[in-house]
Amino acid sequence: MESATGASTHLAKRTQGYSVTGLASTIQKAIQSQVNGQLIIQTREGTTWALNFRVGRLFWAGGGEQPFRRWRRLLKQFCKLAPEALQVREQDIPTLWEHWLLNILLKRQGITRQDAGRLVEHGIEEVLFDVLQASSSITTLTSVGDSAFSDEEPIAILSTADMLQRAQASLGQWFNLGLMAHYPNHAPSIPDPEALRQQLPPKLAQALISLATGRASLRELATITGQPLMTISGLMSQGIHKHLIELSPLADIAHPYSKQGANPGANPGARQASAAQRTPVAGGAESGRAEAGRGRGAASLRPQAQASLGQSGGGDRQPTILCVDDSAQVSYILEQILQPAGYRFIGVQDSVKALSAILKNKPDLIFLDLIMPLVYGNEICTQVRRAPSFRDLPIIMLSGNARMLDRLQARGAGATDFMSKPIEAGKVLALVRRYLQAAPLGPRPGDLQRLAAADGGDERTILQAGPGTQALTPLPDLKAHFPN
Repeated sequence: MESATGASTHLAKRTQGYSVTGLASTIQKAIQSQVNGQLIIQTREGTTWALNFRVGRLFWAGGGEQPFRRWRRLLKQFCKLAPEALQVREQDIPTLWEHWLLNILLKRQGITRQDAGRLVEHGIEEVLFDVLQASSSITTLTSVGDSAFSDEEPIAILSTADMLQRAQASLGQWFNLGLMAHYPNHAPSIPDPEALRQQLPPKLAQALISLATGRASLRELATITGQPLMTISGLMSQGIHKHLIELSPLADIAHPYSKQGANPGANPGARQASAAQRTPVAGGAESGRAEAGRGRGAASLRPQAQASLGQSGGGDRQPTILCVDDSAQVSYILEQILQPAGYRFIGVQDSVKALSAILKNKPDLIFLDLIMPLVYGNEICTQVRRAPSFRDLPIIMLSGNARMLDRLQARGAGATDFMSKPIEAGKVLALVRRYLQAAPLGPRPGDLQRLAAADGGDERTILQAGPGTQALTPLPDLKAHFPN
């Protein structure tokens, strides 16, 4: 498998499709075997989805028959914005355009970290539901290396096994409603409203008539009414079984950031895959990296959206803090502590890329893991100190083994300070404010009464915030996901 180069590898080519459990198992094994990259899933009819993962866990999913409708629903549900509120230059749209835009919204405070995580979780579960429902038609699984996606900063990293289990449970509920032959992306309509009134209770009939207009899918109706999908579908199921309500395919809306819009003659899933997935499959790693780099930050909120979100449009530069640690959980924890406190955070998991990331971003402070694969923290620290512009840069070494020898070696390499794992919010903020004199406003160390997180452990983080502080998102143990 050529994941390091970004080349694609066919994992499976079948003619008969899969069972639901068989496909779930195949997806989990494929992701775990490659660790980082993208898994492209295609039906014999051409509908295509893409699962994107880091450290063997999912961070985004896209494609399907209604990618643009899904994006519109997710924005409406989690940040009260329409896709048109985001101004994007078409030539700057990168491979993972939805995730890229979500990152920009997050950095511009157009969405909270918790809501962004919930949006990611909801989107992944929805895509997995659709993939598993189409299991008998799925014929091709293709693996793509992570080179083309290495610039994308995960907003949330979710357990593949947990997300698959949740999607299977939702699919089980769907089957229990007797809707095996129907799809939640289809739109309900009522051919004969009078027949419906005669066979159903008056209040239920009137409610269904007002909802089932044929212009909105079951998922869209769930978002509009604020009800779970299964609740809305359950209300409709009685009429569906009596053939009083019809469910029909609904065309996707036009691409909100493309002047050409959607191609009416193309399969919506194939169209999304060819547009959003073309770089890793056909262009290789270099074109994917260039595309992602070109698009980064090239989007903005329209003035009306900025006003509605309370954006000020000015302010001082945020101090940049960069963390080099091979543990995705450590980076996630630090980000959850530092971003609400007003700092810009950059996480780097690949120690080989640490120096280039430091040179590119010119951070105001660095957290550096002592023990990492390939390149140790002391070696990186020594090389950073060789650059005159970085000689006074605060570098704080991290280690789960706070031995005296470690401290001496870190000092010898040029480290400014040393911090033991597990990460504690109070200690992190105290160190940052000590070395960055002009600290932005945010929760003070005394406000954060408890933050316990073991690096790689199974316990959930417990956080209590004092008065006036911004509560941090619950931190995953890489088996957990954001709460509903």
